[in-house]
Amino acid sequence: MYHVMIYSADFDDHYAHPYAVHLFKYERLSYERAFSEAEWLLDEHFPSWREDTYAWPLTPPIRFVGIERLPVPPAEGVVLAKFERKLEDADEVLHLAEVIEMRPLPDEVKKVILQHRLSQLTLDLDWVSPSFLHRTLVALGKLPVGSPRVYKTYRGYHIRAPLPEPASDILEMIEMRMKANDDLERCRVDQLYVQAGYPYLANLLFNEKAWREDDGRLLSYTEQPVDPSTIHASYTRSLGYQAPQFSIEALGGRFWTEGDQLRAEGPFLYETFYEFTERLKASPPLKEAGEMAELRRKLKNAYLEISPLLGAAVERCEVTKENGLVYVKVPREQSKMVGRLIGRGGCNIRTAEAKLGLPIRLIQEEVPEEVEMRKRLKRLLGEVA
Repeated sequence: MYHVMIYSADFDDHYAHPYAVHLFKYERLSYERAFSEAEWLLDEHFPSWREDTYAWPLTPPIRFVGIERLPVPPAEGVVLAKFERKLEDADEVLHLAEVIEMRPLPDEVKKVILQHRLSQLTLDLDWVSPSFLHRTLVALGKLPVGSPRVYKTYRGYHIRAPLPEPASDILEMIEMRMKANDDLERCRVDQLYVQAGYPYLANLLFNEKAWREDDGRLLSYTEQPVDPSTIHASYTRSLGYQAPQFSIEALGGRFWTEGDQLRAEGPFLYETFYEFTERLKASPPLKEAGEMAELRRKLKNAYLEISPLLGAAVERCEVTKENGLVYVKVPREQSKMVGRLIGRGGCNIRTAEAKLGLPIRLIQEEVPEEVEMRKRLKRLLGEVA
């Protein structure tokens, strides 16, 4: 049997607000036929339904149709629902204003549908990232459910998780769904259906869906099963220093460095990514790079306290550490700063060494010609004297 739900959504995207039409059919309806039947039914029972829809006529007054295949004895039925929002404690809360059961399903069919609803947990994750999907699967792992099945949709994912034992009622299932990050508006609509005495309309999840765009186009999708281990989330973490390049496979994904960032893609949570990158930061290559970045920072700050000009000069130098000595390689274009970095009588370099707790050796990348000329002149004068 096919359950076809045709509904509208207002500016705030309240699920099914303000009108929803439920059709139970022996055979699958085309999307166009579903819209046509729903409009005819609403015209007959809610004549002002178009005007009641937010932003009409700029947007279609009903714009979504979802089709659900039910493994139950075929029967036909029609239910119309009108929703409204009421102000409660400064918040607008969705309410079910009226339900019209035009063509009731047989009671035995309703019972079978309800048992089907109570046998599995359904989650609708719209507009979510892969990382949210994995977080939801972790949350499901803490609930008494079987192995979840994941389906890709147009905007996100559907999840169906069988229950070892049927739930006692839909409200129990809604509570479990909320713990697993289900769409809160969807949960609210289902609560309203249960309170109105229509629990067999709750906990549904469409196998396919179509919608009208504002420009009149009709788009659709059919959910497709996917392996969640193949759905990779992306994460980035700043290191604060240039890291050596590397790439490794781990945890079913990949970790790599890019400039001053640690990056990863894989079927895991951010917490897992963070924990693993903490271990990577403690590995010799990154630990050494981090220590050198800290040493450069301290050296720069030491000279900044003496003079902003000297701090800027150190920032352009290559800094290394070997055998307990800090080597500062001064580039050729900064060679005139060597004397200032040393200071009169070595005062500046001694001050920096005291702050670092390590001896400093300045290395000139290339001795400028004028310095070499002075040395030659000094030697010559010495020989003459």
